[in-house]
Amino acid sequence: MQAFLAIVADTWRQSKQQWVFLILLVMLGAVTVTFAALTKVHDYGDGSDSRHSQTLLWLWQDAPEEFTREDHWEGVYSMVIAKQQGREEILRQKRKEQQKLKEEMISLSDEYSAAKKRNAPEAEIDAINERASALQKREAALVEETDRVNSQMLKEARAEVKRRSADISDLQKALEVTLAQVTTFLTILTMLGFVAAASGYFPGLIAQGSVDSVLARPVNRLQVFFGKYVGGLALISAALFACWLVLFITFGIKTGLWHWHFFSALPMTLLAAALLYAIVAWVGLMTRSTALSLVTGYFFYLVVDTAVHVMVTQAPNDPLFADWKWLVTMAEWVRYLFPNFRLMRESAEASVVNVPVFEAQPLIVAAAWLVILLVTAFRRFQRTDF
Repeated sequence: MQAFLAIVADTWRQSKQQWVFLILLVMLGAVTVTFAALTKVHDYGDGSDSRHSQTLLWLWQDAPEEFTREDHWEGVYSMVIAKQQGREEILRQKRKEQQKLKEEMISLSDEYSAAKKRNAPEAEIDAINERASALQKREAALVEETDRVNSQMLKEARAEVKRRSADISDLQKALEVTLAQVTTFLTILTMLGFVAAASGYFPGLIAQGSVDSVLARPVNRLQVFFGKYVGGLALISAALFACWLVLFITFGIKTGLWHWHFFSALPMTLLAAALLYAIVAWVGLMTRSTALSLVTGYFFYLVVDTAVHVMVTQAPNDPLFADWKWLVTMAEWVRYLFPNFRLMRESAEASVVNVPVFEAQPLIVAAAWLVILLVTAFRRFQRTDF
């Protein structure tokens, strides 16, 4: 155990020599200070009851903007309620119906062209035109119905939010939204900075002669591998927990509200960091290249994850993708084959806002990837000659 802990601690010693990790700490600290020090409690002073008398503003603001933080809170909450009510699935079915009508229109257009080409009787041409007109009316009615259903469900969701939040003050809503926003900034900075800081951990460990001094200790390769992995996670976990704690205490003192749900975002954030670190470590062990680990980490987080999120959330619902059936089918597979870092981040934000929603699918996919990456990376580490 002592040897294992020594390897974990050695990761910190190695990171102190990496200016990238120090820059990451500075950026995390800057975001934390910005939100903690530059946010103030604003009193409306209009004689409203205690639930609607205060909100949060930036220090340089004299009055809330037209769209306040509590309005933003209600918007986030209502979208989740609409999702729980099945809005996305209903709209998806409506768009499938629209696509089916479009296919009928295309088929009818081909039939019309063929009839014209063979000089079909006028009565047959008129019949085709009548069928086309009927399809156009059905399509217009379906579009109108889809818009009506969407508006109605959002309206119902808003009403439900009002009902559920009747006892929640505007200040509480503003606090939850503010902490959700800072969660977003801290998560993105963590992922981008941690990739750069951790990309050299495993390539540096297996470099010629570097691992010999480690294996000379009474420690096996399993302890060396997971000691280095846990060491990297311990570093970023400590940094994030410090940021969370500072924000929690600062806003608690400022507002008198101690929002413990803020800490519920940490597990999901750390899971995302653990998965991204596993990807970087896997590439580092397979290629022994720090540069390739760095590029792969950024490519996966910025490019692949964006593509996955667009396919999962847009392709099944957006009419723009309706003509590409193969893309919609692929999107259904991608949902269960690739981790979605953005969806995990949104889940973390939702937990801060205390929205009663939990999606197991991104957790299951992320956990499966994490296990596969660590197992295959360790097997590679076992077979590596130094």
